[in-house]
Amino acid sequence: MKRAAVQLRALPRPVLLPTPGAARLLLPLSLLVSSACAGPDPLPFVAHFSVQADEKAPVAGAQISARGKLVGSTNATGELQARLLGFEGDRVPITLACPTGFAPSPADSVVILRSVQGLGGEERKPIDHALACQPTKRDAVVLVHVSGATASLPVKIDGAVVGQTDGLGFGHFYLRPDPGTRFEVALDTSANDKLMPQNPQQVFQVETHDDVFVFDREFKLPAKPKPPRKKRAKPKPEVHIPIRLN
Repeated sequence: MKRAAVQLRALPRPVLLPTPGAARLLLPLSLLVSSACAGPDPLPFVAHFSVQADEKAPVAGAQISARGKLVGSTNATGELQARLLGFEGDRVPITLACPTGFAPSPADSVVILRSVQGLGGEERKPIDHALACQPTKRDAVVLVHVSGATASLPVKIDGAVVGQTDGLGFGHFYLRPDPGTRFEVALDTSANDKLMPQNPQQVFQVETHDDVFVFDREFKLPAKPKPPRKKRAKPKPEVHIPIRLN
């Protein structure tokens, strides 16, 4: 007798459905796992920004950005206090935009988030961060003095006549150039070609601060030729006339 082949089939695995009580237990567990994956929330740090120009003059209206987002503008005293979110030791990029007439020096900087505890258990102190806006123009005063054979001469700056020295030989002129500008000061002696030196000039350069430039020249006239010396007439020899004695 032949035996019939028996085919074995895998039975489907039973699906376990959680009971309502188990579902309530799994929900807070899933929230706990998701919160652990998200990490801790960033902490607030208070930063105190101060923006100054020359000689610690405050700059109002300077805009400060952190991580590319504007956090505020400085007040009349050149100060701004802002909250920065992050963790201890984070380096936050800061960008400074100065008002019209000023340029940032430099434009980009970094604030390191650190907790500075006050003395006596006080609250955390703000993080101080100093910034600078330098004027795009500089005040330059040119003082000219002429002495010697003349007092009053035309004054030229970069080839253009800007004034004339007074009867005492003094003149002062105000300029407002860019930092790094070079300019030439000259005295025009074309009206008197006997003055020495002729058309003197000097080049000055403006630095990154206000300054006073002094141009002082002494003029001379050529020495007058000495008159020819008159030749003295040679004395005539005395003529001795013999006298006859009787």
